[in-house]
Amino acid sequence: MTLTTVIKEALVRVIQSTPKIEIESVHPNGDVMFKVNLKDLGLFKQDFECPFVRTRFFVNFVGEFLVRSNVPVFADILTGLDPSMYNKIVSGCKHTDFGMFLDKNKKTAKWQMHISLVQQILTEDFDRILDFMPNAEDQTQIVEEASSEDE
Repeated sequence: MTLTTVIKEALVRVIQSTPKIEIESVHPNGDVMFKVNLKDLGLFKQDFECPFVRTRFFVNFVGEFLVRSNVPVFADILTGLDPSMYNKIVSGCKHTDFGMFLDKNKKTAKWQMHISLVQQILTEDFDRILDFMPNAEDQTQIVEEASSEDE
């Protein structure tokens, strides 16, 4: 089996998984540590023998997949922050990369991230929703067209 095949298979298993995460800690500076069982993520101990799984691309890809798959869990952290500190902790910082750490038995992995990523994801999702909503002009036109059809 080629390295490319191993990488593709690992990524496919991750994408097809429905992993549940467990928040391990939330640091006052906005760093969040969470963990996931590798089996739930579709990964195996031998996958970590491949150097690719330690690359920035893989760690960030899987980390963001985990966050996007579990947004409500992370949104709860955002809503639980002290409102007077929100701008400093969330808006004043920017997530750049995930950290990933394996337990010594290679059964669970921990990811570290900054909570500002969750706000970024929620904002992107909200912007996409707004893109599908008609603006005020379009809404007026829709109402006028519906009224003229009734006449």
